[in-house]
Amino acid sequence: MGAVLRGMRNPFRHRARAVVVIALLALVISLLALLVQAALAARADRLLHLADGRLANDLRRDEPCLNLM
Repeated sequence: MGAVLRGMRNPFRHRARAVVVIALLALVISLLALLVQAALAARADRLLHLADGRLANDLRRDEPCLNLM
């Protein structure tokens, strides 16, 4: 555990350590970007289905009936 704390104090002290830190940061950022892109694609796909009318009919069936009279 002490070695980890010493490495966290100055991650850019050695060239090899700097490469590892930058590679890990790049991996985390790219995975986050991939998740955001997938979420936006799923939302666009749902909107296309709504515009097409296929999903709109399903949503109308699931709506609660507010007509009490």
